[in-house]
This record gives sequence, C-alpha cells and structure tokens, in this order.
Amino acid sequence: MSRKPSPKITPYHHKDGTTTYRVRVRLPSKQTTETFDSYIAAQSFVTMVVEDGAVAAVANRDMLDINSKVYVPTLAEMLDRHINALTGVEQRTRDDYRAAARRSWLPMLGKTRVSMMTREHVARWVNDQDGKSAPKTIANAHSLLSSVLESAVRDGHLTTNPARGTRLPRSGEHENEGNRYLTYSEFDRFIQAVEFLHPHYLPFVILLFGTGLRFSEATALQVQDINPENKTLRVMRAWKGSKHPRRIGPPKSKASRRTIWIDDITLDAIKPLLVDEDGGDRPGTDWLFTTATGKVINHGNIHSRVWLTCCAAAWLIDADRPRIHDARHSHASWLIAQGVRLEVVQDRLGHDDYQVTRRVYGHLLPDLRREAGMAAQVAFAQTTLGAGRKTKKKAKALT
Repeated sequence: MSRKPSPKITPYHHKDGTTTYRVRVRLPSKQTTETFDSYIAAQSFVTMVVEDGAVAAVANRDMLDINSKVYVPTLAEMLDRHINALTGVEQRTRDDYRAAARRSWLPMLGKTRVSMMTREHVARWVNDQDGKSAPKTIANAHSLLSSVLESAVRDGHLTTNPARGTRLPRSGEHENEGNRYLTYSEFDRFIQAVEFLHPHYLPFVILLFGTGLRFSEATALQVQDINPENKTLRVMRAWKGSKHPRRIGPPKSKASRRTIWIDDITLDAIKPLLVDEDGGDRPGTDWLFTTATGKVINHGNIHSRVWLTCCAAAWLIDADRPRIHDARHSHASWLIAQGVRLEVVQDRLGHDDYQVTRRVYGHLLPDLRREAGMAAQVAFAQTTLGAGRKTKKKAKALT
C-alpha cells in the first residue's frame, strides 16, 4: 500500500509585503485550509498531519503559532531554552551539550513538539542507536534528553517525563575489549624505550603508570600539588575540551578531586621537577610537566611524537599497542593483582560510582571469585558431607 503524499505548503504574498503559508488538508467530512505566519510552523503542521493524522493536527494547530498562548516548542527549541536557563556552567559546556544533542537524538526527534513526545519516541531513538554507539554514549545523550524533557514538565508542556525509566543498552564485557593492561615485562620494555628515546618525558610517563591519573589531570598538575614530605599528590584541576583553546577547570567529578599517596620511585622521578636550574624551589603555580620547549603537554603531540615511537621500540604494535589512557588501566590492574580492594581502586582513580570501577575492572578478579567458590567447600569439609575429602584450605572458626 502506497503512502499518501504529504500536504502541500503554498506561500501567499500579501499586498503589504508579508507572506503567509497555507496548507490544505482533508478531514472526514470536508476540506480545510490552515494558514501560518511562518514556513517552519507550516512545515511542523505537515509533519503532524503525516504522523498523527489531519484531525489531530487541526485540533492542535494553535500550538504551532509562536504568538499563541498555547504555543508548544519543538524539542530543538526546548533544548535551547533548557541550556540557556542553566546556571553555573561555562559557555563551552553549553556548546558541548548542543553538540551532543546534534550527534544523537536531535536529528530524529528535534522537530517533534514536546507535548507530543512519548515513551515510544524515546524508545525508537534508543533502539536506533543500539549497536551504533557505545552504551555509555547512549546513556550520556539520554541523560541530556531526559533533562530537557524535565524542563518541559516544569513549563507545563508535559505531565510526566517520557524519558524517565527508559531501559538503556547495558555495558557488557565488550566495553573492556579495547583496554590494554600492560604486564610488568611489557611496561619494562616500554619505559626503557622512553628513557632512551625521550628522556625528557620519562617522569611524566612514570607518573601516569604510577598513579593512574587521567591525562587531563596529569598535564594540569602544578608544582604546589606535590608534597614530597608526605608523599602525596593533589588532583585539583584538569584540562577541558579536546579542541583549542583548551581551558582549565575542575576535575571530571567531585570524587576526582582527591589526594593520593605516591610511591618512592614515582616521587624520585618527579622530585627534580620541583626545583629550578639553580636548585631553588619553583613557583607553586608552575606546570609540573611541560614539553621540551616549556609549553603545556598536548595529547595529540605527545601521542604521535613520543608514545607511538616508544611503543614501536618496545614491540608493542598493532593489537598490542596501548593507548595513553591504558596507563591508567594498567595501574588499576597492578593494584588488583596486589590484592587491593576495588573500593580503594575506586578512590584512587577518582570514580564517582563504585559500579563503574567494578564494571571496568571486575573481570580482573578471578582469584577472588575462586576464593568465593571455595567457601562452601571449606564449610562442607567440617561436616559429614566432607568426610573423606581433603581441602587445601583450613576453615575459619565461626563464633
């Protein structure tokens, strides 16, 4: 069955120089012509006719007239209202929100009147994105959509938020497939390559692997953030944005603002950076790490000129080649290998949510899972069920 053609928009030029736009539609008992002051309103009306039928479109046409008291904005317009009403955020953040919407749900849902938004609209977009975008990307975009629709609820355009309670694609183990966890021997080869090829960046690379800091946090460290007496490091700021000009802002989340202990080897590597050429203390607000020419370290520059060459020299190529962010993953894997609890790993890495730490690194706990599996066997060994069986583990006394 062929689809009915969309109603035609006909411009009508008045003697006073203004232009209106007419759309003729057929109702069950008659034809009617609806007139609009703007082409956008007429186009929205046509969309409503196609999606909801002529009767519903005519009944709700006043919400398309921007001068009407019952005017209802499109989701795209509501996005602008929501972002413009935000307080305590920088302009770059507003731009990032708009860009995120354009990359996700705005093309599909932007022209829909917010009062017409339903759970089906949201579900259709989520299902369309499943398999195209990472679960985390979908979740972030959905969070923005839900916030915009919450604003529509507050403005009286909706009674409930249709995005609330949407079941999103779950982050599975495939999320960890791109992560590289360097073994001790791989790290040894890599660090030797850095020391030989790019010794200026050796302290920076040691700190990345020795602390698990994000690249944006490590490059934003200042001299005053290091306390060599207490062997601690403060994370107080991070670089924001991937494009120039970048800017300094707070860390990624509240939990990311943290103080962590640093080991002796990492501390010895960065101690020389705390003093100037004459042996005096450097100003506290100086960047701890810079390029060889004294500039702030840029991700693209160090990746192409330093990281890739050292990976090649260490025979970490193709599928084995780690990303800079894998220094953070490797640090976490070393902590877990030493028996550090995930709660401590969470605090050290600055994760807001324990579930994030568990989802990313939980699969690195095979020994603990084996221990859990042995628990029942150890208990059974103390009963008649375990008579004649041997268990390598002694049961703890129960009190």
